[in-house]
Amino acid sequence: MGRVIRILVLALATVIVGPLAAAQAQRIPVVRDAEIETSIHKMLTPIFRAAGLNPEAVTIFLVNDDDVNAFVAGGQNIFVYSGLILQTRSAGELMAVLAHETGHIAGGHLVRGAEQMERSRLIATIGSLLGAAAGAAAGRGDARRGGAPAPPH
Repeated sequence: MGRVIRILVLALATVIVGPLAAAQAQRIPVVRDAEIETSIHKMLTPIFRAAGLNPEAVTIFLVNDDDVNAFVAGGQNIFVYSGLILQTRSAGELMAVLAHETGHIAGGHLVRGAEQMERSRLIATIGSLLGAAAGAAAGRGDARRGGAPAPPH
C-alpha cells in the first residue's frame, strides 16, 4: 500500500514540478542513461503510435532499483526499474510490460485517477462541513472539531 501511495504522490508532484524533480523529491533513485532511454524509446515507438500517442511526447525514466516494476506518472512519463530490465528474459518481455504502461497513458488512467482523487477530497470536505454545521445546529460546539474535546483553557 505504501508503494501505491508513493506513486500517487509522485504523479501529483510530477504535474506540479516536473517528472525528474518529483521523483527526486520522493527519493526515487532516477538515473539518466541516454543510451538505454533512447533504445527503449525506439523499441516502444511503434507501440506509442498504435496507441495513438505522439512518441516525441513520451519520456522514459530509469529507476535504479532491483524491483521488477514500471509505472506511469505525471502524464506521459514511463518510469522503468532497472530490476525489470535485468530480470526480463527478452526485449519482448520488457516491451510487453511497457506496452501495458503505455495503455495507462493512452487510456487516460492518470487523468481520471487525479480527477477521482480531487472529487473524493471535495466530497470529504463537504461532508466535514455538513457535519460541523449539523453539530452546531444541534448545539454541539465540539462538532466543529470532529467530536474532539475542547482544549484546556
